Amino acid sequence: ALNLTPLFGTSYLFFTCKNPIWDNVLFRQALLAAVPWDKLRWGNLIPATTFIYPLMGYPKVNGYSQTDLEEAKDLMQEARKNSGIPEDKILELKMGIADTEYAKKQAQILMDAWESLGVKLIPFKIESSRYYADIPYLNYDIFSNSWIGDFADPLAFLELFRENSTLKQTEWKNDEFEKLVAQAEETEDFSSRYQFLSKAEQILLDDGVVIPVSHNLSFQIINLEEIGG
Repeated sequence: ALNLTPLFGTSYLFFTCKNPIWDNVLFRQALLAAVPWDKLRWGNLIPATTFIYPLMGYPKVNGYSQTDLEEAKDLMQEARKNSGIPEDKILELKMGIADTEYAKKQAQILMDAWESLGVKLIPFKIESSRYYADIPYLNYDIFSNSWIGDFADPLAFLELFRENSTLKQTEWKNDEFEKLVAQAEETEDFSSRYQFLSKAEQILLDDGVVIPVSHNLSFQIINLEEIGG
């Protein structure tokens, strides 16, 4: 029998926030409003609209599923105006991609989607065997990642974006996010803890830091005549 089991994991893209333009929340929100989500997630068995795989008892978080080009253009116009950047100036966004066909296809989808916003996505290929190790040392704006939680708790994912975390791969900072995660750690009430963590995830999504793509699966071939339980 072929056994497919959802893992507590997510494949996603994220902004490093190292460069001023893409450290601006309005610019990121404009890009995410223009993402063709169905196309980006096509072929994945469990498309991810949120960052954290839904757990029993975990409050609903509003994720990404709608594409709105008009909203994207309005947000981009506002972001350019606030930053003193002319509307006709082409903005470059550097994306580090693994040298795989899947990564190239992802980059092309985003390149096409963001062209109408005056954004030129420039993909830089990285040898697949070195990809994750090289991320902290490269000054690109977007990378991809796939993360499986060490334990079945939202904190296993939110820890990736805490300011002093050794796992952090982005310069993004948000005081309210830090406060909510700290409150979750201090409470002994299970329900309240999940409330704090879900609000922290919502901030992460609303700030346009992560682009959720899919939740991971475990594939196993099992001889059910020999193995049970």
